[in-house]
Amino acid sequence: IGETWRGKKSCERHGRERERERERERERERERERKEMRARARARVTACVHTRRHSSRAGARQSYRALRFFARGEKTKISSRYIAAARRNTVDR
Repeated sequence: IGETWRGKKSCERHGRERERERERERERERERERKEMRARARARVTACVHTRRHSSRAGARQSYRALRFFARGEKTKISSRYIAAARRNTVDR
């Protein structure tokens, strides 16, 4: 009877180990997804057409927003100077 009991104990521990391993795997998966998301976000930040530089100034962000809306052909509340800048920077693809 002692034998089976001891076996059961070790088995329980083994189950815990496996659970922990699964948890670690899930964590790695989540991390990979997060990394992918970040990469996608980085790709979404468009470079200025002239300098090919990524500018993070508020103005650049605004004009990028304007550019996106302008590409869809929508009227927005973005001020017209940004839309004009977007029009200048848009390359007809």
